[in-house]
Amino acid sequence: MTTMQQITAEAPVLSGKYRIILQEVSERHGIDPEDVMSGQRSQRVVECRHEFWLRLNDHISQAKIARLLDLSESTISHGVRCARKRKIANYTPTKPRDDFPRPSYRGEATAMIAMARNENRAMLRNMGRA
Repeated sequence: MTTMQQITAEAPVLSGKYRIILQEVSERHGIDPEDVMSGQRSQRVVECRHEFWLRLNDHISQAKIARLLDLSESTISHGVRCARKRKIANYTPTKPRDDFPRPSYRGEATAMIAMARNENRAMLRNMGRA
């Protein structure tokens, strides 16, 4: 069993109102509730998880959230703090961009970055000559 499978297999079962909060937050972010409870660390999932912890913190203490989710209290505290900062800044959830070219493998991503650098260098050179 891989680490991700272990994390999802050991994910805590949430009771009524906490599960409703999880559903609402995950729908707002467009993420599966199981992914929120998993150990995934993509930006979208982490933002959703932090908002979930913030909403839980309206009902129960950070210490109780940490015990409920089997996490450290400092992890919950950090996530709640980050979520509050996003909320103050009128933050909207990150949605995947369809117009952005997604590299199929690491070599292609490196090539795309190099191409962008070369274009920027050429542009700067042309600006200096003009």
